Amino acid sequence: MLVMTNLKRLLFCSVAGALVFGSPMAFAETKEVTREYKKSPSISGSGQIRPFNFWGNSWGRSWRSRTRYRSYGELPATPKKTNPYHTYVPDRLTTLADRATKQPAGDKPVFATEAPADFDPTPASLRSTKLDDSLAQTIFDLIKAGETGIRVTKAYKKAILSYYHDRGYKAAWATLDGLEERAKGVVQLLKDADAEGLDAGDYRLPVLEQYDNDLELIERDLVAIARFDIQLTAMAVRYARHASGGRIVANRISDYHDLKPSIVAPETALRELAENSEPSVYLASLHPQHAAYPQFKAALAEQRANPEPTDIVTPIPPGPTIVPGQSDDRIPDIRYRLIKNGHLEARDVSIIPSSGEEFVDSSTAVVEENTDGLLAPNETAYEGELVEAVKKFQRSAGLKPDGLIGKRTISALNGDVQKHFDKTARIVANMERLRWLPRDLGRSHIFVNQASFRLKLVKNGRQVWTTKVIVGKPENQTSFFSDEMETVVFNPYWGVPQSIIINEMIPKLVNDPGYLDRLGYEVYTGRGYRVSSYDIDWWDYYSQEPVAVRQPPGRENALGQLKFLFPNKHAIYLHDTPTKNLFNRDQRAFSHGCVRIQNPRELAEAILGWNQSRIASHISTGQNQKVSLNRKLPVHLTYFTAWPGPDGKVNYFNDMYGRDARLELAFAATTAAFR
Repeated sequence: MLVMTNLKRLLFCSVAGALVFGSPMAFAETKEVTREYKKSPSISGSGQIRPFNFWGNSWGRSWRSRTRYRSYGELPATPKKTNPYHTYVPDRLTTLADRATKQPAGDKPVFATEAPADFDPTPASLRSTKLDDSLAQTIFDLIKAGETGIRVTKAYKKAILSYYHDRGYKAAWATLDGLEERAKGVVQLLKDADAEGLDAGDYRLPVLEQYDNDLELIERDLVAIARFDIQLTAMAVRYARHASGGRIVANRISDYHDLKPSIVAPETALRELAENSEPSVYLASLHPQHAAYPQFKAALAEQRANPEPTDIVTPIPPGPTIVPGQSDDRIPDIRYRLIKNGHLEARDVSIIPSSGEEFVDSSTAVVEENTDGLLAPNETAYEGELVEAVKKFQRSAGLKPDGLIGKRTISALNGDVQKHFDKTARIVANMERLRWLPRDLGRSHIFVNQASFRLKLVKNGRQVWTTKVIVGKPENQTSFFSDEMETVVFNPYWGVPQSIIINEMIPKLVNDPGYLDRLGYEVYTGRGYRVSSYDIDWWDYYSQEPVAVRQPPGRENALGQLKFLFPNKHAIYLHDTPTKNLFNRDQRAFSHGCVRIQNPRELAEAILGWNQSRIASHISTGQNQKVSLNRKLPVHLTYFTAWPGPDGKVNYFNDMYGRDARLELAFAATTAAFR
């Protein structure tokens, strides 16, 4: 009976479809075509026309649902996710040699009338060397024999070999009389590389180690001088690359890095080194010019001179919920944790004499002191100001401020503490990240530090505004890249990313196909047709063309009232949000990758130069409007787990994405390659 009913419906729908879709008017009312529907469904026009649904509103829908549920017994399998992280592989090194090179031709014949008094009439082919300069000949011989004692990358090998060939293999740093002073300045610069957050071991000259770092001994040996010249050239070029763009190729660490640092080309570095009377000054100039760099450098020197002990915090153990008025052995740790995160003021403990009796004179008192120097009472009672401090912390963590210390509160307290870390290593890691940024951030720009959850607006070289931001969750990290803002959008649509459709919407839609319709979302097929969410076979989603889902402007729109666009392949932008309460939390990693702004109207005012009345007027229309900027504004979405504050002192932030550890692994791989 069911089969017969379905056949009748199919026949009816075939006739109805032929009649209706044969009508030009019906066709126009049931279709909205996008310009690039083949690649990925986009949405054009107002998107307000409802589709003609010849299936009806109930009986056809229920028939489709029954057939789908009968055909598929489980959710469609989601495509396998690719791992965004990579095992870091440094560039392969090869011996700096050119065994195929030809001996340069000797000097042109010189007539007797033109010959100087010391002219040697022996043909060049019969002389002991074909180059008049024996040092140049030695350099040539070492390169041809592959006995330079140094390894470089393929690209740098090509540049260095070409450099020596073009100059007739003449030494760059020495003469037959010995080493030039300019060479000694570069040697010292390489030795001091650690002070710049680099690794001096990456630029060691094997010939120096062979001669116990004694330059005078090298000057007595022609082969040593030649080898020194080649090695110093190679290491100076390597230093130039690292100073200007970093030791690590950031994009090889993970897909969350999309950076194009201002790396000096080896040919440029070689030319500057040859022409500059003070090459060490040139190399030093390649370090970042950002104001934070000398502050990092000073902090690194201070930390190495006076290493601060790092507080190692043991997690608060789990246990039963602690209710106000109770006692618990975990209370001292909880109190200490609240003092550390600023939710409770430190206070002096009761001074207890060794006899256990009250004692006015504290000279023989026993005082317990923690590793931070804060006096911590050895109390297990949960009462008074401690209860209020817990409630305050719960509010900041987005928890119910009931004062009950349960599993979620303990977890939040453990997560809120800065884990053990090496400050020296952290400063070095962030000096490296500074080299990944464009050399010129722009006189006016936006700078977002994901680790500190802050956005700063700089105008004419001066910070004029800052606000809190929300960034991507650890599983949906905000990428590290730079781009240029072009457009401010009022009352934006939200185009739902495919990842959210697949991971969050489909599980609901397979059992409730009308879910998107009820929430007011618009659904478009891969060919740009506006349809009801009932019209998509969510059970067989991956065998169809991609479906586009967007949320129209309104109070509930996920992007709020404003969006700031800087087109990029990551589909990341700055935007408003209706969930303002999340800005009260200290750790604000809640988005799917985009950056939510606490005060977007103020940002629009600063960028567009409009007053708040004009901005409010545009928003009040409820209409989607785009305003192009007169001049593109650079935007830098960064990740710094350490950054200097206004006073120049370096502040440290939680490494929520675990990127410091991955950078350390990349450093280790690079060091191993250079050794």
